[in-house]
Amino acid sequence: MQTRRLLPPVFLLAAILPAAAQEGAKEPLPTVPEIIAKLQARERAAKTVMLTMRSRTTVPDGPTFETEGTLRVLGTTHFHVKMRMRADEGIEGQHEVVTTPEGSWTREVNPMQGEVITRMSKETMAALKEAEDLLGEDGPPGAVPGQSEAPLGSAMLASLAKHFDLAVQGKIVRNGLDHWLLRGDVRPGVQGEVEGPVPDRVEVLVQVLKGEPFAVARMTQFDDGAEVMTVEINDVQLDLPLAESSFQMDTKGRRVIDVMDHPEAAAQIREVLDRAKAKREEKGNAKDGKDGGQDRGK
Repeated sequence: MQTRRLLPPVFLLAAILPAAAQEGAKEPLPTVPEIIAKLQARERAAKTVMLTMRSRTTVPDGPTFETEGTLRVLGTTHFHVKMRMRADEGIEGQHEVVTTPEGSWTREVNPMQGEVITRMSKETMAALKEAEDLLGEDGPPGAVPGQSEAPLGSAMLASLAKHFDLAVQGKIVRNGLDHWLLRGDVRPGVQGEVEGPVPDRVEVLVQVLKGEPFAVARMTQFDDGAEVMTVEINDVQLDLPLAESSFQMDTKGRRVIDVMDHPEAAAQIREVLDRAKAKREEKGNAKDGKDGGQDRGK
């Protein structure tokens, strides 16, 4: 299963909006679907992707979580994310995932359980991927989809566009680079669809390279004007040489258990597989009923 991540504080976009509006007047603004399509095309064309990530999330009336780490992707078969996490009161943890055609390894380190390393077989991995594709779920509003198949942020942007009324505001310059500024309020009815708080506004910066969208650089979510989540993607490098042999986890001398022997992880996997099975049966029953009706009408 793909993890979802977050990142640090946003600068005052309002102070540069006049400049963004002037810049936007010089060239037609792309639509959000056009930006998503351009990012998807770049992701499909990239042989390898390397980048760094940072996030900051504030839980209402709770702690603040920060993460930082790296992501490496080779084609559509090899994936490696390595993150360090910090929370209030000095709580720290680590999260690492390596995925290859032979399976997936996950390493978690936290104060509660210490170090736990699990391995998911390629058969379980394939069944889970099929189930997730069938269910077509991308998480609750504001969730950040995993980057294994969309490392430049197209899936993140597509997910946000479902829940927020995103529109391109104009072009701004950040760190000497051009970016499209996207902004949107939460769509009507979304806040009543899920349990828990839902951000009421989101702002996204998409880096522009040679006039084309290159990668999502920053995503910030707000609730009642306060920042609740920020994600930053930096140092994006495409098509650098990466060896398949470099995608491995150091498990020497460490205990590795099958993911289905880990109670929490196994319960999550079974829940997804069971819902996918129920959806298949529902589709099958609907098809049988339709066919049966046609037979009876003959």
